[in-house]
Amino acid sequence: MADRAVRLALNLDVSGNEHSPHYRAMALAHLCEHLPAHSILPVGLQLLGLHGEVMVPALRKLASRMSGAELHQMMEAAETLYNDYGQAKVLLALAPQFPEPGRREVLQDLHHFAQDIDDPLLRCQLTILIASCLPEAEALPVLADAHAQARLVAEVEARTKVLTDTAGALPPERRAEVCYEALAAASAGHADDVHLMGRIALAASPSVTPVWQDFWRPALHRAAGVSRVEVARQVADAARDIVRLGAEATPAAVMTVLDDVIRWWP
Repeated sequence: MADRAVRLALNLDVSGNEHSPHYRAMALAHLCEHLPAHSILPVGLQLLGLHGEVMVPALRKLASRMSGAELHQMMEAAETLYNDYGQAKVLLALAPQFPEPGRREVLQDLHHFAQDIDDPLLRCQLTILIASCLPEAEALPVLADAHAQARLVAEVEARTKVLTDTAGALPPERRAEVCYEALAAASAGHADDVHLMGRIALAASPSVTPVWQDFWRPALHRAAGVSRVEVARQVADAARDIVRLGAEATPAAVMTVLDDVIRWWP
């Protein structure tokens, strides 16, 4: 059964939809614990080239079942597909399985590499991944560095996301400050960034006592506002089309629908 599921996932046609590789990676990640040993490396190679946000966690799951030789083959394959930044992400997906003292040396080299990157967004993303490979006591100063880099990201949505990722990587008792900072960034961003506010609320849930009032309620109010605007737009579009058809009762009917939308959404 597992072999058949893997074959189906590997043979998915990903040419017609830009999101298909993401779905395939997610399917393979869920299957990894049930894969036969001979399928581990082919599945890992199939993950290479996919978006980093789904590739890294999926590959990290697979790496736990790879031999030293297979880890080496993965690194060689990454060299043919990625630039230095992409190779660093693959190394960080595999690094938890490297033996000591080599693992610590690799992480130190990758941290130096991340600090030399010009783009603060990329610096922050790599730094968070580096911290995820370290014990908590060693990870905390690295995450402090990630927090500092996140604050330098100019684009509001990207800054919100990396602040949220930084908060999620911290121990629950240390998340509150970064969560509030991420929420402030999200609130200043696009009106439809509801999913970002939801992610912040999830990160804050284990650590912030007034999590409903401070995080979930603003997210739900933002969602309600977006829904209200979208419904109103659709009603207006429909009304315009109906008017073209000559329905005399349209204006009154439209006002009734808009009143209903306003009544049900805060």
